[in-house]
Amino acid sequence: MKSLCARSIILLLLSCFFNSYSGVSQHLKLPVSDFNEKKYEPVSDNSILTRGQTRCFSGTGMLNELILDGGTLLVTGKMKIKKLTILKGSIVVAKKASAILPALEFNGNASLINCGSVTFTGDVSLNHTNNCIANNGPDAKMNWGSSVFNFGGKNSIFINNGISDIGNLLLNSKKGKVLLGPNSLTNVVNLTNNFKNRIFIPKGIAKLSQAGYAQLSQSLTDSHNLIVCPGPYSEIRKAVVSTGGYGKANVMEKGCTSFPSPINPILTSYK
Repeated sequence: MKSLCARSIILLLLSCFFNSYSGVSQHLKLPVSDFNEKKYEPVSDNSILTRGQTRCFSGTGMLNELILDGGTLLVTGKMKIKKLTILKGSIVVAKKASAILPALEFNGNASLINCGSVTFTGDVSLNHTNNCIANNGPDAKMNWGSSVFNFGGKNSIFINNGISDIGNLLLNSKKGKVLLGPNSLTNVVNLTNNFKNRIFIPKGIAKLSQAGYAQLSQSLTDSHNLIVCPGPYSEIRKAVVSTGGYGKANVMEKGCTSFPSPINPILTSYK
């Protein structure tokens, strides 16, 4: 079986389900081990994974339908799911593995931890409480395409340690936290922030590129360690700049197409 971020996964799951934000932030960069010592039963189509059940998808193929109701799905191969219902439970994608997932609603006590590659073919919404999505590792990738990531619900957590591409990012969680790890890159087309300082940079420098509009009715971050690159066609709605904006982020000049090296100064434009 392919290597998984086992220790990282255990710590992240504990942090997600017990809302230990300090614990999560301390483990933004975690060591990698594997699950080779333990074998898991293969998952079958139209399964319902309940509490205590762990099933594995290996090889290459597709599931028509799957329901997570407290169980755990491990992905160590290349998988596509047409219909996935998450009542509660966890999905773990191994290093070098990939998952193509449909539109999803996380309805409480649910998590997705990716050490490989995840592609969403529809909108993703975090609802209710205690949901967690973690892009865990410098080589981990998540891609929403043009879809919406509605970061809502109570005590939500989104962690990006790698590269995340998001069509429309809506920050709609009053107490949720977006944690961006060192050297991580978050590419968004459109960005909407409705609650104050929801982006946190616990360590190092994180990068965020914005290709489209930013509607920032509240301050985006209280950290100087977020670098924002507004692309050539980006805009910020001027009516809300005085009350919101990018907060304390370092914002490059509009029209930028790349991020500065550590030794070069950051040219700022608007905030």
